[in-house]
Amino acid sequence: MKHKKTNKEIYFHCFSGDTCVARYSADGEWYRAKVEKILPDHEVAVLFIDYGNREVVKYAKCAALPGIPAATETPFAKEYALACVTLSSDVSLHYSVTQ
Repeated sequence: MKHKKTNKEIYFHCFSGDTCVARYSADGEWYRAKVEKILPDHEVAVLFIDYGNREVVKYAKCAALPGIPAATETPFAKEYALACVTLSSDVSLHYSVTQ
């Protein structure tokens, strides 16, 4: 995890699998997230680890986890699979996109 400065903005540079905090589009609050995929146009696909929802966010809406004890808590959400259910192969349907 690194911070990269470009055009007066500081971007949190992350890699797939990193844990960070990301701003959720529905309420504008910061939540713990796991980076699932790095996308073009300075975007990342994240999984909010305490709630289980996914979203595509800009790098500017991701940050390093603060060094507090709560940051290392075990995630509250658990990922499960349903038998006999197949997801669409269109990955864009799996994430909500924020502006």
